[in-house]
Amino acid sequence: MSKNRKLFTIVSLVLVFVVMLSFSAVQYSRAEKYKTTTESSYVRAFYDLVQNVTDVETSLSKAVLASDSYQLVKIATELSHQSAFAISNLGQIPLESEPLEKTSRFLSQVGDFTYSLALKHADGSPIEESETESIKNLQKYAASLSEALNDIKEKLGSGELTFEQASGEKLSMLSESFNNIESKNFNNYPSLIYDGPFSEHVNTMQSIMLASERTVSQEEALVIAMGYLFNNIEMAYVGQTDGKIPAYIFSGDSDKCHYYVEISKSGGKCVNILCSRSFGEPTIATEEAIAIAKNYLAKVGYKNMKESYYETSGGCVTANFAYEQNGVVMYPDLVKVKVALDTGEIAGFEAKGYLMNHRDVRTLSGVIISSAEATKHISKNFVIENVGLAVIPTEYGDEKYCYEIKGAYNNKNFLVYVNTQTGREEDILLLVHSNNGVLTI
Repeated sequence: MSKNRKLFTIVSLVLVFVVMLSFSAVQYSRAEKYKTTTESSYVRAFYDLVQNVTDVETSLSKAVLASDSYQLVKIATELSHQSAFAISNLGQIPLESEPLEKTSRFLSQVGDFTYSLALKHADGSPIEESETESIKNLQKYAASLSEALNDIKEKLGSGELTFEQASGEKLSMLSESFNNIESKNFNNYPSLIYDGPFSEHVNTMQSIMLASERTVSQEEALVIAMGYLFNNIEMAYVGQTDGKIPAYIFSGDSDKCHYYVEISKSGGKCVNILCSRSFGEPTIATEEAIAIAKNYLAKVGYKNMKESYYETSGGCVTANFAYEQNGVVMYPDLVKVKVALDTGEIAGFEAKGYLMNHRDVRTLSGVIISSAEATKHISKNFVIENVGLAVIPTEYGDEKYCYEIKGAYNNKNFLVYVNTQTGREEDILLLVHSNNGVLTI
């Protein structure tokens, strides 16, 4: 090899080495910058969380002193925002363990509970002593949580703890510090029962209809499952599901469809039917499909069911039916039936609402205000078309006995629900008519 060629080779290798070194330096710089940025975002989220919890504790202290509904509404609004921000920031913090369930539940209930109290006392009624005691209790837990978070904040500031991504002793110590918050601050956290979606009773609700029913065997459930498909399809046991309505699961095939059927262990009632297949071009009208759905309900033993709303999607019509008692529509007792528009066969069935809430006869509180008096509470801008009676579900698992007032405003249809006892507007729904059906929002 000539001297020039050797020199060229050496220079080339040196250049390659320099380029690789430069590339590595750039990549390292980027990694360090990303690491620093990520670390900063975690620290910022944590510091915001500390401030959020401090704000929650302060607002709860104010709520203890609130003596009228106006102040409670203001404070409840503050707490709803503060607790929501706290939950968001808590979710951004990287930990080795699972999310802090008790801490998250506490923060959710803080805003939810005070909001429910604000709604309850919006009519000016005085805040009860037991409710004030509940607020005091929440304030104590918030103060304890704030103290624990500030302790972690000090350790982060001193470098004793870190949010670095790499697993190690400090990250483990950080996770342990947060887990200590769960065990020390919320170990004896009491169940909080109130009218709100995060109330303890919502998660533990059981089926009213199936509560006293006997447990059916797997063999009995199989016979029932096949009966819901008129014994036209051979079915086999494939598993079971837990939850609020534990059920056996069966499957079977028709010429076109693979069916799954869930039968409740208590009472042997059909919870769900699902038909899995591709649906072709429609050959029947929507009205005919709804009639098929209604006829199917009658055949499988559902009586006094009133059609409410429907939706057309994916080659099927899903029709909603609610139980009717002496002219009062029971919307919690809901059953959905899905009908294929290409063949008219039953493509789906869902009765969870009905099974959770139904009883043959509800004891309804006597109507205190008249329909004429109820309509006086409606906005003057609302053109009333029809007034009926209905029981509606609430987001916290309760029911309200209401006048269902149908009407229009600004070329849109609405349903306004006025409590038959208090005259309070419990809900307002937009009634949407489209090519895909009639739905409420």
